[in-house]
Amino acid sequence: MRHTRALAPYAALSAAIVVVSAAAIAATVRDASRSGAPEPTPGRAVLSDTARIAYWRAGPQHALDLWVGDLEGPRKWTIATADDRAQIHLTRWSPDGSAVAYLGDGGAMGVAHVDGTPVTTIALPTALLNDGWRITSLEWSPDASRVAATVRSGRGIGNDSDVYVASANGAEPWRRLTTIGDAFAAPWIDGSRMLIETASGMIATLDVTTGEVRPLTGMPAASPILARDGRVYFIGGRFVRTVASDRPYASGWVWSSTVDGDDVRREDSVALDQVRLHALLADGRAVVGAPGSIFLARDQRIVLSFRAGSVRSVEVSDDGRQIVGWTGSRVLRIDASKVAGTPVTLPSEAAATVLLDGVADADAWFPRSMPPLAHAAAAAVDVPAARLAYVLDRAVWVRDPGGASRIVGTTAQYFASQPRWSPDGQRLAVVTVSGFTTPTATVVVTGAQGTQRWTPPGLDSLAGWTPDGRGLVFVHGGGTIDRGSGPQPTGWKSEIRAADTGAFTETVDGRLTFAGQDRVVLTDGSVEPGTSLLLHQRVEIVGAAGARTVTDADRLASELPPPSTPGDPYIERLVPMGEPGYVGVSLRYARAPSSTTITYALFAVVRTSDGHVTWSVAQDTPTYSLDLSASPVGAYVGWTEYRGGPGPNVDPSASRAHVADPLTGRTLLTVGGRFAGWSPDPAWIYVARDEGLFGVRIADGRVERVGPIGVPVTAARP
Repeated sequence: MRHTRALAPYAALSAAIVVVSAAAIAATVRDASRSGAPEPTPGRAVLSDTARIAYWRAGPQHALDLWVGDLEGPRKWTIATADDRAQIHLTRWSPDGSAVAYLGDGGAMGVAHVDGTPVTTIALPTALLNDGWRITSLEWSPDASRVAATVRSGRGIGNDSDVYVASANGAEPWRRLTTIGDAFAAPWIDGSRMLIETASGMIATLDVTTGEVRPLTGMPAASPILARDGRVYFIGGRFVRTVASDRPYASGWVWSSTVDGDDVRREDSVALDQVRLHALLADGRAVVGAPGSIFLARDQRIVLSFRAGSVRSVEVSDDGRQIVGWTGSRVLRIDASKVAGTPVTLPSEAAATVLLDGVADADAWFPRSMPPLAHAAAAAVDVPAARLAYVLDRAVWVRDPGGASRIVGTTAQYFASQPRWSPDGQRLAVVTVSGFTTPTATVVVTGAQGTQRWTPPGLDSLAGWTPDGRGLVFVHGGGTIDRGSGPQPTGWKSEIRAADTGAFTETVDGRLTFAGQDRVVLTDGSVEPGTSLLLHQRVEIVGAAGARTVTDADRLASELPPPSTPGDPYIERLVPMGEPGYVGVSLRYARAPSSTTITYALFAVVRTSDGHVTWSVAQDTPTYSLDLSASPVGAYVGWTEYRGGPGPNVDPSASRAHVADPLTGRTLLTVGGRFAGWSPDPAWIYVARDEGLFGVRIADGRVERVGPIGVPVTAARP
């Protein structure tokens, strides 16, 4: 089990400890043999081999002393000292119990040894310090030879972070391991791999030698730990936020998986809100932390709060039977068997024994063994082979048919589109956006011939490829009008640009899509007199001879079932169909004059030859039908039905994926999960679940697991 700690900002030091520079730490840390300190006896054997403690305490002559000793017993001595104005934090025992790492003011890590050898000081590069970067977490390697750290920017809106590693003896300075700008160090798996997490909710493994990142799951998750059964446990399933701290907090359930992301299972049935997972007890309860508090959780959460104070950080023994916790100034031994009751009651005072008082930033050590890592047995997968592209965190990934994933594009802010394969499956296009005050879009097109990057004028959205695969269609709104609930883009323009160079080739008024080779355009519509609504949009076929109206918002509303609450219909978007001669239309309703959007909406498939509606599906409360898309081959339509409404608080197990044939009106498939995309083989679809990505055969509902990353994908043939 990992070294488990709550976050540093909530493990407050005593009032005597205030901020000074990193240079002061390096200058004042010195050997523990100074006058007045007990003389240490060299060697590990002088301290307990079952439980140790390290803590800081005010000493004479305006100093802070780092003490080590038995958790309970008379043996103790100091191994380092610092100026009492220093902000010491992140005190961490090495896995073998031979040394203690700690941090002062984010710029310098000290490594003090139990045998009294001189303290090693490892400072961040000057360039990082000058730019306001700081260390916010420390993770020892299993052999105690290296320390990984989260290095985070303290300036700017982005607050980027990446993982660095340094040797504990100071021979190798800090080396950057990740370059995604959103990575937090988590426990090591073995001597060459460690876990990482991101503010966006990705947990992954990191190869310390090569820098390769491998996601473990597609669900939003945080705070992974390696438990004594060799599995990775984490909180996930709903959403992840970074709240007033230096690490992400997750809402959801306790989950576990193998270190490869396989055999994913939910370990409890009660959802937790914005917590981090710190450890697992022998009785199965999870030790979780919210800002400023530690809880024991299973069927309920019991806060660890005693007369000694609220527990802000804990360490749990390898067998899950011993708990040491500390408040702002006290170290407690906690008897978990006596921590019981309801969420509104506090544990019995008998559950805690005060071991030390008047100390700061303590840490406990228990002997640990690296467990055999859990791996799932390889299963034969009978799903058509494909190359899958998907967005996870700040990167676009491509997964080859053998299961290996690689990053083909990154962004500093967000993605303006899902990745889209060209019609021949040879190239992939995506739009990334960076910058906050003046966002800039970059188009990334990658394929066998290399990667092209270019920046179109304006912030465009990628609508798709032209049928011949030579061009990309971008759509943007020219101006805005106030629809009451916010500005509504108008003056829509579509631009076609060469995929190879980004060179402009053509402009089309309105929003352009394709029905086979036909160009289908959605017009702006017009403002309803006396309101601020954009209505009366038309769907037009545009060719060399001019434009022909296929249908419009008013005609669709007259042919489709009316909403339960009256409203003004408007066409929100068009969806290209794989069947030539048809187009998908999303119709919504808004109230006049305020234009407050009604949740009711319809999706209809329209025949472009005469505007006839061949099929429609309603999207109404409390059931939402979202993520709707059309098969790139044939006439199938797929979508997700979220019972209870979409959003972060909905149990994802309540979602259902559907497939229908709009030409016959038949529903062909209903299966648990979220519709995630179309296979290159039109007989299969992809479904995303928290357990991973699955292929489902439409004809008989057969389900096959494809991989661990359950997110929407776009697929191309191998």
